[in-house]
Amino acid sequence: MKKIKECLTAELLRESITQKTKAVVLTSPNNPTGSVYSEIELKEIGEVLLEYPNILIISDEIYDKFVYEGSHFSLPSIFPDLLNRTIITNGFSKVFSMPGWRLGYIAAPLDIAVAISNFQSHATGSPATISQYAGIAAIQNFDNKMVEEYKKRRDLLVNGLNEIGGIRCYMPEGAFYVFPNISNFIGKKYKNVEITSSDVFCSLLLEEQLLSVVPGEAFGEPNNIRLNFAVSNELIHESLNRLKNFTSLID
Repeated sequence: MKKIKECLTAELLRESITQKTKAVVLTSPNNPTGSVYSEIELKEIGEVLLEYPNILIISDEIYDKFVYEGSHFSLPSIFPDLLNRTIITNGFSKVFSMPGWRLGYIAAPLDIAVAISNFQSHATGSPATISQYAGIAAIQNFDNKMVEEYKKRRDLLVNGLNEIGGIRCYMPEGAFYVFPNISNFIGKKYKNVEITSSDVFCSLLLEEQLLSVVPGEAFGEPNNIRLNFAVSNELIHESLNRLKNFTSLID
């Protein structure tokens, strides 16, 4: 299926900025779509932001190593003049598979970093020492073979989804999610139960096939569902079989 870009464009950004705009959030790679900003797209966005010196930029880059097509770009690396008002957020939960270690970090101008540190120290305390050493080890020993394996799983899942009648799924460029469109099933029935939204679709899928996926309503897209391919090939095959069995009974 032809890729559908799900990223903020320079044109949309310019149209959306008002006198009340304090910050712009950029997420690349994106959850749930897997979209990744290209260098050209970030250049266009950066040119707009240069015109608004009072707007902060929050760049969420927690999936930065999981880019399967092209490369990951960070806005300040393209526009150094934006560095003094950019906050880069990242962590170890996704790329390094360390969600339980509760470890993340920011790169920001000193005054902002100090303010965030002061707030955080009164809210949660410091991360455990062992978590910090584990994070250092993770950075020093990252194996890109993991990215290659995830790319294979992505291809397996997307190709399998597009073979199921009624489902349309584009190939994500990054992260480890797919966000297929299931609008063909909205308004139809499964065993006399009308599917009025992706939320209903997901609930029925869980009840009937014990397959858990996330409804698109959680992301403002009621015609989509989110699946995660950070699992084994065997589980991907089994999930596709269960999803196919479920959709075959929708009429």
